[in-house]
Amino acid sequence: MSRIARRFRFSVRRLRSAVPTDSRLHRRAADLFADALDRDPAEREALLADASLDPDVIAEVRSLLAAHDDAGDDALAPLAFGPPGPEALVGQTVGPWRLEGVLGTGGMGVVYEARRVAGGFEQRAALKRVRPGVGADFHARFLRERELLAGLDHAGVARLLDGGIDGSGAPYLAMEFAEGEPITTYADRHGLRLRDRIALFLQACEAVAHAHRHLVVHRDLKPAHVLVADGERGRARVKLLDFGIAKLLKDDDDPGLTRTGAGPLTPQYAAPEQVLGRPVTTATDVYALGVVLYELLTGSRPYDVGGLPLSEAARVVAETQPVRPSQAASRTTDPRRLRGDLDTVVLKALAKEPERRYASAETFADDLRRYLGGLPVEAQPDSVRYRAGKFVRRHRTAVASATLVVLALVGGLGAALWQAAEARAERRTAHRVNAFVTEMLASADPYGGVGRGVTVVEVADIAAERAAHDLAGEPATEAGVRLALGETYRGTGEYEKAEAQVRRALALRQAAYGPRHPETGEALNALGALLIERSRFEAADRVLALALDVHRRHPGEHGAAYARTLVHLGQVALETGDLDAAERHLREAIAMIHRHPRPVPPALLRAGLNARYTLGVTLHEAGEYAVSDSVLVPLLTEMRRADRPPPYLGTTLTTLAWNREYLGETDRIEPYLRESLDFREDRFGPRHTETGYALNDLAYYYHFYGTEYGAAEDAYRQALEIFRDAHGENYTAVPAVLNNLASLYRGTGREREAIPLLEEAVAIQRQLLGPDHVDVSFPLINLGRTYVTLGEPERAEAPLREALALRRRAHGDDHTRVGTALDALAAAARGRGRIDEAITLYRQAADTHARALGPDNANVAEMELFLAEALLEREAAGDRDEARRLVGHARPIISATYPDGNDRTAKAEVLAARLGLRPR
Repeated sequence: MSRIARRFRFSVRRLRSAVPTDSRLHRRAADLFADALDRDPAEREALLADASLDPDVIAEVRSLLAAHDDAGDDALAPLAFGPPGPEALVGQTVGPWRLEGVLGTGGMGVVYEARRVAGGFEQRAALKRVRPGVGADFHARFLRERELLAGLDHAGVARLLDGGIDGSGAPYLAMEFAEGEPITTYADRHGLRLRDRIALFLQACEAVAHAHRHLVVHRDLKPAHVLVADGERGRARVKLLDFGIAKLLKDDDDPGLTRTGAGPLTPQYAAPEQVLGRPVTTATDVYALGVVLYELLTGSRPYDVGGLPLSEAARVVAETQPVRPSQAASRTTDPRRLRGDLDTVVLKALAKEPERRYASAETFADDLRRYLGGLPVEAQPDSVRYRAGKFVRRHRTAVASATLVVLALVGGLGAALWQAAEARAERRTAHRVNAFVTEMLASADPYGGVGRGVTVVEVADIAAERAAHDLAGEPATEAGVRLALGETYRGTGEYEKAEAQVRRALALRQAAYGPRHPETGEALNALGALLIERSRFEAADRVLALALDVHRRHPGEHGAAYARTLVHLGQVALETGDLDAAERHLREAIAMIHRHPRPVPPALLRAGLNARYTLGVTLHEAGEYAVSDSVLVPLLTEMRRADRPPPYLGTTLTTLAWNREYLGETDRIEPYLRESLDFREDRFGPRHTETGYALNDLAYYYHFYGTEYGAAEDAYRQALEIFRDAHGENYTAVPAVLNNLASLYRGTGREREAIPLLEEAVAIQRQLLGPDHVDVSFPLINLGRTYVTLGEPERAEAPLREALALRRRAHGDDHTRVGTALDALAAAARGRGRIDEAITLYRQAADTHARALGPDNANVAEMELFLAEALLEREAAGDRDEARRLVGHARPIISATYPDGNDRTAKAEVLAARLGLRPR
């Protein structure tokens, strides 16, 4: 052994004997030495100039570095612990692995791309080997990593494949080769939406939570260690890398591993306790996850510590409060979508004190799932007392001086007294409104002279006539009465009368209070809600924007009206196909209600229920059926327990019913739909539009999931009559029912009768919603299918391609509705004899449904039947075998989903017989 080699190893032994009573100090020196090896001389000197480091540690590191630098001459070549550079080992064999290239280097080791050359099978790996120049202490830590990783078995964690000691005595680990790119890079390159970014991040949380359950803390979580790649059927999959600096919490007998935050770390993602050398817990990983989520949502990190000396970086991380994500958001997300709950969740993960963060990655993930589901998050904003205490500790002198200013606040007493007077005036107005309405209701008493059998509408008519006379000179009271009358008319389906009353109330309040008063905002909100009922979405959007402006000028007043305005704006966005805007408005409403001091007023609670309901419907429309369920299932439980459930209980049941369709639980659809119809008939009456919607949904179920075609046609016609009576032809539900009725005709041999219904539906949709609205695609697809059934596929292609373009523009490529459009186009191509094109389109349709719903969904199975038919028609080499495989997979799914006699089950059995499969 050369003199230089002996000197280097002696230095390591001297470091051990110099600090025999403090293994923590020893570990800090060893880790710092490894970190310094990767730096150029200037960076190395900046690292060692950190005044916060122990002088004894610095002295030992400098000694090690001097010894290592002395080995830089030609005497380095014959060192027993390996060649001078990592590339020199490429092409050599380590254990059963051949090293094929260098993937990266770090303070502790070198990572190679490797391929198994022994064992009888092909396998790639990322092989980590201790780098030349590190001593036995690092060998021990490297072996610890092998022990640690062997205990982790999770799809989101890179698996340990092999480990051992190579011929030179250096330990190595062969890890699963994980392809992909950092989570932030992947999300930006794919332009992921907020919800998709969070869903991706939840995969990382699940992997970290698995490690935490095995008493393992990663300690260096950052985007580079959270890789994302497209997995099966194009679904993004997260893989967590590099537990090289992790520690086993259960090893309490080794203080170097369990009681210090020292070790290699990335300051931009390190927790305060790490940069200060304090104990590390699972909350340390939660902090790093918080930084990753912050960057994923905003495009920036909470702190910029790049290039700072370690002591300065530690001060920034330990003392500086991060900017709220909603204030830091740049290219990735609309800042408004981060306000409220997401701000609060991220900042809880980034709390300076470990005990104030989420206790684990699992609880962090749970709160994010609650956010996605529209439920209250567990995290709460920092209290005033906490923030004040932190401020006082940081600024004692300034606070002492500022206390003099408090005396000036006494002047606020006058404003408080004025607000109290305003509140008394509002109570007097409310009392007068209630008294007037009560008197009108009393007139329904047959002894009151009106007569027996008086209806609610007749009472409202009398009240409307008397209001102008009896309430002359009381504009505030008259406005309140007319708003109440508008709500009464709206509830009974008298929409024209309702609008007249609400517009009169708005005019009275504008004259009495001005255009920007909260009372005026409440009237604007009521008008906007009524315009939504009448499918006048553009006008509703304009009116509600005015209301929102009023409420944002007075955020502390009329909180329920403010929340209702946000909900109504969400409804407009939902109806016009802007699902991102809908979700943004609804989550803002939910967050506002969560922040309200307890107890929350009943009116605000009702607005919160409506917001959650509408969010559940929005998620359904976005194809997020399981997430929609997570919002609506607990909401349904709350509504069923209520003494008087809200009116949208019926539509909640309907949305849950159609979630069942896409989640493969078709046997549970009908009970939800029947409960919905019973509720709406009882609550609204048999001729109300709500009942019309319930009839349409039940007819659809009879039509597509049963054989009761006569009952389906009767229910469709009842619904159509209700909608036309209430609103005329220009109502969004009218073309929807026309489309469904035409589908029924097409499936029962009445295709010619279907064509005019569909043409009428397309024309109404375009007039109501504009030519580019996604809802126009429904009758267009049905029109194309009908032409195919009639044997005129050349007339089908134009409406079908227009429908596909509308759906791709609205939903992207992975929505079930896109799969349905592809299926329809495939049928048209097949009808024109273009069988290869049809097969390609059927494959695309099946893949789209599978990406959205999973491979064993009934929609996928139906596409497989169509594809099998087309393959049998082509009969190229291998087509029959593929068709047999497709039908074998689809047939049991179809038979479990649809009853005997349904056209889908019949198709499956016919194809099975053609292919020689055994009868069921």
